Amino acid sequence: MSAGRTGTAPGEKPEAAPHSAPDATPDAKAAWEGAYRAAIYRVLLHDGALDLRIGLADPAADDRLWSVLHARHWALVTACNPRSRPLDDDENRQRQMELQQALATHRQPWHDAVHVDPAGQWPDEPSCLLIDPPLELPETLGRQFDQHAIVRGAQGAAPQLIWLTTSDKTGD
Repeated sequence: MSAGRTGTAPGEKPEAAPHSAPDATPDAKAAWEGAYRAAIYRVLLHDGALDLRIGLADPAADDRLWSVLHARHWALVTACNPRSRPLDDDENRQRQMELQQALATHRQPWHDAVHVDPAGQWPDEPSCLLIDPPLELPETLGRQFDQHAIVRGAQGAAPQLIWLTTSDKTGD
């Protein structure tokens, strides 16, 4: 999950975000929380895109996630742009394939998703929506792929931002 610019040519490395990407410290939360909360978390369902937002309960989204994916709870994890440091398209594609291989190893059902910066300053990031994952798996994978945070959701509850890089692991 990250924030920045769009329009990156294939193979071109995106420009740095407006402020430098912090390491895994409480400063990362301060630097990136606004961008992560503003992001649109788009699930690419066969019947059209479904947009999820941090802190916004959406009964219609819950209904679609249930009717299409039978998801009682879910998590969004990406392998792209670790620690919000922009990588080129090829590196991100390779990392995302490695995440998908890890999901296959865990026999974890997932569905395509993408993280979108509504301001258009950061390229869209491919992601995986994990369907009814074991409790620790999303955080484990997020840490394995050097992410600052993941998103968790459940039927009847607003999606939560879960920080992986600070002592504050609580969501929304």
